[in-house]
Amino acid sequence: MIIIDYPMNYELMKLVLAIHEYKTKQELFVEVKPDILEVMLEIAQIQSTGASNRIEKIYT
Repeated sequence: MIIIDYPMNYELMKLVLAIHEYKTKQELFVEVKPDILEVMLEIAQIQSTGASNRIEKIYT
C-alpha cells in the first residue's frame, strides 16, 4: 500500500467515495445486464468509427 504524504480534505474524500460507488455500480450492471452492455458497446464502436471517418472526411 502506498501512503501519500498529502492531507486528505473533505472534497478529496468525497471524490474518492464517488469513484468507489460508480465502480461498484458498473460491476453490478455488467453482472446483471451483460446483453444490454454488449449492445451499447456495439453502438459506441459504430458511432466512434463514423465520427472518426467524418473527421478524416471519409464518407462511406
